[in-house]
Amino acid sequence: MIGKPFEVGRVKSGGRAKGTRNLISEAFLTDLLAEWKESGAAALKVMAKTDQSNFVKVTAALLPKELDISDSRLSEMSDSELDEAIEYIKRQIAERAVAIREREDSPTLN
Repeated sequence: MIGKPFEVGRVKSGGRAKGTRNLISEAFLTDLLAEWKESGAAALKVMAKTDQSNFVKVTAALLPKELDISDSRLSEMSDSELDEAIEYIKRQIAERAVAIREREDSPTLN
């Protein structure tokens, strides 16, 4: 009967009883929670030591797939305020570069 899941004139069987899938899911999750409370932390410790690659995969799977970072502070600044901020940052970078060069050029005790 592949390719014809719905025959014309076939009497409806009603399918599975309403809520059956939910009952199974709920029972499974209840059992899983009980086992997690008993041995979940210990299982994670074992996995972290013996299967580090999958430990990282499990951890990464729990993280959000997308991060929406919206910071409106820059959009609220005027053009002149943005220009001032850019100039300030450029000065800071230049000052750090000078300090690094001075450290590199200074004689060491070794």
